[in-house]
Amino acid sequence: MVALSVPIVLAEVFTIMQMMGLNFDRITVGALITALGLLVDDANIAVKMMVVKIEQGYNRVAAAFAGWSSTAFPMLTGTLVTAAGFLPVGLAQSTSLEYAGNIFWVMGIALIVSWFVAVIVTPHLGLKLLPVPKPGAHHGSSDSRVYRMLRAGVNASLRARWLVIGLTLAALVTTGFGMGLEQQRFFPTSARADRIVFGPPVGFPVQFRVIGPDPAEVRRIAADVRAVMVANPNTVEPQFDWNEQAKTLNLRLDQDRIRAPGLSTADVSNTLQTLLSGVKVTEYRDGTAR
Repeated sequence: MVALSVPIVLAEVFTIMQMMGLNFDRITVGALITALGLLVDDANIAVKMMVVKIEQGYNRVAAAFAGWSSTAFPMLTGTLVTAAGFLPVGLAQSTSLEYAGNIFWVMGIALIVSWFVAVIVTPHLGLKLLPVPKPGAHHGSSDSRVYRMLRAGVNASLRARWLVIGLTLAALVTTGFGMGLEQQRFFPTSARADRIVFGPPVGFPVQFRVIGPDPAEVRRIAADVRAVMVANPNTVEPQFDWNEQAKTLNLRLDQDRIRAPGLSTADVSNTLQTLLSGVKVTEYRDGTAR
């Protein structure tokens, strides 16, 4: 039953994506992969609730409605909270929104659709597929050590609910304060040996400028500065903002010898361009609309 909920959710998500004009690309695929582990949670809860109620003596229809009345709202709030965790991606005021904004929309759509499937489709599947419980069968073990520890922890939290709420708010405030001390970057730096920074460029916290009349000497001094920075354990991947050197060809033309055969500087330039890089002669289009 839980396995059947996954293709149903994905089919509905793809339909909504097409209606909203969302592309099926690596970003949306990544969002669906991330959501895959969350899609089965609601259906799993609904199935377990039906099994427990049936084993308690409820008929199948009553067990299906019991799952709705006791778990539908908690599952909805949990789904919305999880989707809200990706809200900064969908509201990013930068080029990151254009690149990865679909993560929030696809995740949100998938999670909400999974809730509807859990409260509507899964109970219907339960009516058709759940086996008749054996006499004396009981779903799970309420006498296990893990269950007793979990129940004791929940009861202790309920008795000291104001303390738990206070600690939760304190943790939230502490986390918000700590975020201000961290460098904020949407895409992390690649962990490979040649680190690649994804997304829009960001300024470096420490920068040195080397200037001078001789480009070769400037490059040599800049290399020495970079070597000193690399030796510092507090620096990460010092880089140059000056591109690598490239070979160039500079010609000094004798104008008298050029004009003697009736040529011009432009003729020599066009000939060299043809020999070194080629030149566009014409265009040919095949199969274009008239």
